[in-house]
Amino acid sequence: MFTLVATIENIGSEKPVIGHIWGVFEAAAYMVGFKTLLLQMALDEETVRRLFRKIADWSREVAHHVVDCGADVLSLSDDCGGHGQLLIHPKLWQRLVFPYDREIVDVAHRRNLPISFHSHGYIKDILDDIIRLGASALHPIGTCAGMDARAMKYRYGSKLCLRGGLDMGFCSVNDEDDGVIDQRVREIMSTMKPGGGFIFGTNSAIVKGISLQKLEYAYNVAWECGQYHRGVRK
Repeated sequence: MFTLVATIENIGSEKPVIGHIWGVFEAAAYMVGFKTLLLQMALDEETVRRLFRKIADWSREVAHHVVDCGADVLSLSDDCGGHGQLLIHPKLWQRLVFPYDREIVDVAHRRNLPISFHSHGYIKDILDDIIRLGASALHPIGTCAGMDARAMKYRYGSKLCLRGGLDMGFCSVNDEDDGVIDQRVREIMSTMKPGGGFIFGTNSAIVKGISLQKLEYAYNVAWECGQYHRGVRK
């Protein structure tokens, strides 16, 4: 596995390198479990604040390291979306999560490094807050969780670079054929490409059961229909 430094040394002159940082909600959920964290957020905010404080302090130090190493983008990963709704009430997210996440990304802001915010699931209710956080990009486009890609492009396409679009289910070893993948990729590109501000990619990590051949095919289709004519961004 490449370290950040090794990655920058190997491809940093050819491709942008994104440094990953944990947000407080997702990191805490991994530490104590989602059920325990959600109960504590509802019943004992002070205990949660103490935990978030420690995570934020740690993530800030990692952010300093990412910036010093020469990463091009800082990605704050803080999964907080479920299917069709946030995992917590938006006001609770704004009160308990937002202040600590902002401390973390401010490290990059002070060095003029762009921020990409990552959260799976339905996060429509906090998209304006994510912009207020200072994010320049958002990953992924959680259509499988109920997010409306067309509406996101219309409302936020001028404010956020939208990343992703391809759900991994389309590239499963046992499922979709190339025709279905082709159609899905072209639908994504026709919706998200106009005006720029879109980076095609997967909505999640590449895991066991995903066909690399089908994934490569999807990227080739995106490359084919993703070209802009000179002077025309559509």
